[in-house]
This record gives sequence, C-alpha cells and structure tokens, in this order.
Amino acid sequence: MKRTGKKQSQKKPMNAVIGERVRAYRKKAALSTTALAKQMGITQAQVSRLENGLQGWRMVQLVKAADVFQVPVPLLVIPQNVREMTFTFTNDTSKVYALPEVE
Repeated sequence: MKRTGKKQSQKKPMNAVIGERVRAYRKKAALSTTALAKQMGITQAQVSRLENGLQGWRMVQLVKAADVFQVPVPLLVIPQNVREMTFTFTNDTSKVYALPEVE
C-alpha cells in the first residue's frame, strides 16, 4: 500500500473535547482544579483526568460542571468549531452564549 504523504485527520475522543471545554470554562472562571473539584464533589485528580480526556464523563459530572459555570450542559459537549450558541427557553426568552477559546 502506497502512502500519499497526507496525514489522516484524527478526531479527538469526545472525552477529550469535553475536557478541553471544561478546562476553558474553568480558566475563564479563574478556578483551580482543586476549587472546581470541591464544587463538583470529586477529587482534584478526577478533575485532572476528566480535563485530559483520560476518564469518561458521567452525566452527573457534566450537570455539576455546567452548574458551577452557570451554563447549559450542551455548551460543554458541542464540537470545537462552534463559537456561539443561542438557546430559546420555554418562556420565549433567548440567551446567546459565547464559548471560551479552547487552547
């Protein structure tokens, strides 16, 4: 089989994508991993593993992280190329969320 010299695009695992997004929100909120862990009710080591994509995210952890950052859960799990999202709520109000830059 011949190689063409082109690199195949590799998608990041979803755990890593979520971890990067959570890290960006954590830094935007000026929280340490220890402070975030305390607010989420988990250890600092777990936060580190989650942010680095080494551990899978459970729904309860996503909900707790979203609560800490006061954002809807979908903002933590959307693709990296999305920069802004608008949510319309049941009372017909809308809110636009700008996503923090992921390093």
